[in-house]
Amino acid sequence: MKSAAVSLAFATLAVWTGVALAQDTTPPGTPAGTPAPDKAQVQIQQTPPQQMKTQPATPANPAVSPATPADAALQARLGEIRQRGMALPAKDKETVGKLIETEAKEVDLEATSKGEAVIAGRIAGEFGMTPDALQAERAGLNAGWGDLLIAHTLVAGSGSDLTVAQLYQLRREGMGWGEVAHGMGLNVGQALAGIRAEGRVAKGMLKPDGKPAKIAAGTKKASGGAKAGESSRGGKADAAARVGAGSQAEETLPKGQGGK
Repeated sequence: MKSAAVSLAFATLAVWTGVALAQDTTPPGTPAGTPAPDKAQVQIQQTPPQQMKTQPATPANPAVSPATPADAALQARLGEIRQRGMALPAKDKETVGKLIETEAKEVDLEATSKGEAVIAGRIAGEFGMTPDALQAERAGLNAGWGDLLIAHTLVAGSGSDLTVAQLYQLRREGMGWGEVAHGMGLNVGQALAGIRAEGRVAKGMLKPDGKPAKIAAGTKKASGGAKAGESSRGGKADAAARVGAGSQAEETLPKGQGGK
């Protein structure tokens, strides 16, 4: 009986010893009492360096493309427009600003009254665009129909390579449209006449012909307002309407800015 009990005790001790050895992850040579390392750490230590995958470092700030010479030239040009626009005499700034703002509001009211699809069709036809493209441009700029018409008139009428978005950026900065026109080197009186002429198209008083009113550079006034308001379409009725708009515009301005 004693030998059987002794054998059973030794067998039990062997089992417990095997379990303890299986659970012990302490590296050989570690002093007694040192806590066993975490299993994840043991796995890392046992993984050969060549098998460990490393993730490429992600830069904190993505690299920004350096400004191109074209970007620098554009910013310099916009700066010149800002500076030249500020030189517009205060009297002209006030007079032209009010008249242009009135035209813009009338176009906006027409859009409210007749619907955006109608106004988009009229303006788009005058500037060689599709109504969908014009509506998308307006949504992207978050612009009113009147302001959008004015920006297109200044770009197309002057033959400038500036974009509508670039001019509208100046407008959002606080420049009046008269200042923008003056900053572009345009005759402010003719710019106003051209805006009024295109306003007639937007308001349904004239049909779009795809020939925006021309706007001359400098301070030389238009002859009778015709050059400022005509769209080269011919036709006595249309020409008379455009000349009337140009003549009225010139009469409101001081001499030197297209006034008589």
